[in-house]
Amino acid sequence: MLKVVTVLRTKHKSHGTSWDPEHVYKIQNMCNKHISDHTFYCLTNETNLNCNMIPLEHDWYGWWSKMELYKIPGPVLYFDLDTIILDNIDNIIQEIKDCNFTTLGTGVTGKRKSVTSSIMYWKNDVSYLYEEFKKLKYTDIVKTEIRTPAHDQQMISYLVNNQPESFWKPLPKWGEVIASFKVHYKKMFEEKDTTKLKKVKIIHFHGKPRPWEQDIISY
Repeated sequence: MLKVVTVLRTKHKSHGTSWDPEHVYKIQNMCNKHISDHTFYCLTNETNLNCNMIPLEHDWYGWWSKMELYKIPGPVLYFDLDTIILDNIDNIIQEIKDCNFTTLGTGVTGKRKSVTSSIMYWKNDVSYLYEEFKKLKYTDIVKTEIRTPAHDQQMISYLVNNQPESFWKPLPKWGEVIASFKVHYKKMFEEKDTTKLKKVKIIHFHGKPRPWEQDIISY
């Protein structure tokens, strides 16, 4: 059974945003509506959420808590809390179901892969990412090729680049079926491009505005 997972670490602010259980329930409701066969989980330091919970083991600051996701055996589909799912995505899941590890990402720059962790999927076991991160001093990683990582995405990019070529690939149809609110969707809306708007099924926000801070899409 597919596990659909999000992360809530309370008492953490990201770009000025505080997260709470209501954000979990929003994404849970969207998944229940638009994904046929799955079980929803929240990786969290909360103890009384009205959903399946996976306890956070480490007290890693902020977004570093997402590194604990990779302990969870696949198949796993992950969404950041500031995601809107507009329509059924069973066909997207079917398209990526055999991927070892796929995420949003800008692809390859030179020989380096660039990974974005707001939407991710893995088929089997990616605990390598978690185990390797535990070995590092994440507050003082200055000797790696990525310099000092500002966030988990730089760390995952670094770890993915140490894996075989076949380990990771970017999610398909970014900018079409999967769209950034700031980069893609807002422009489509302003240009009244209904053809492109109708194709979008998942919108990720990655910073300001959050889904509840805009009035273009119902949240």
